[in-house]
Amino acid sequence: MSAQIVTISSYHPPEFYYAYDYLFQTAGDNEILVLGQENGEFTGLSDKPRILYNAIKDGKIKEKIICFIDAWDVILASSLEEIIEKYKSFNCPIVIGAEKNCFPANFKKEYDKLPSTSSFKYLNSGVIIGETDAIMEVLEVMDAPNLPRDYYNPQTGTNYHFNDQAYYMDLFLRQPVTMKLDYNCEIAQNMQGVTMDDISLSVRLDKEWNQIRPEIRNNETKFFPLILHWNGSSKSDGTREPILKHLNLI
Repeated sequence: MSAQIVTISSYHPPEFYYAYDYLFQTAGDNEILVLGQENGEFTGLSDKPRILYNAIKDGKIKEKIICFIDAWDVILASSLEEIIEKYKSFNCPIVIGAEKNCFPANFKKEYDKLPSTSSFKYLNSGVIIGETDAIMEVLEVMDAPNLPRDYYNPQTGTNYHFNDQAYYMDLFLRQPVTMKLDYNCEIAQNMQGVTMDDISLSVRLDKEWNQIRPEIRNNETKFFPLILHWNGSSKSDGTREPILKHLNLI
């Protein structure tokens, strides 16, 4: 398997509610390529597509598959090998996580028309897995090198922020490359709007390693997600600590 975990973080977040250190714990022996650490490289969320584009163009990513995840609020609940195996079962160049909340909300009508299979029907760009060439094609159509940067207008006293998720939501609707959403949370569990009543904590016997492994079950879709993402306000809604404890991380 030729796959690379890639993330973007300009510094180590000091706030206790982030999961940055746990991400590296759960990655095991798999190296995580951390981008965006050069001075002034990351100024806001719209820089993420640009940084990833440049990394692929400059040959920093040589693997055929990229597991592109957020850095501060994501952990792996399984091995990279199992994650990629599940990704391949979608038979699609790019698979993107889905969530209950639609942000930005102006895409809601279009996404409500799509044939979703659960209440997780809106794109979340915190977990994107795909063929490197296909991701590069999407970034080229997005015009990633020229996306606007966050800025402050002193004349109006307004801060302008641009969100990479909006660009991915737009391109998913246009499908310049075949993309699928992980409606059943088979790969990614985005936690915004999810309570402990919506999930079950259990264990299973890993026959390959002959050991008991903890797992998380989505009670609606009946699947066991392999990546957890505490997006939005879910970092402090009471789900983070029980899950980290169940996974023996705290």
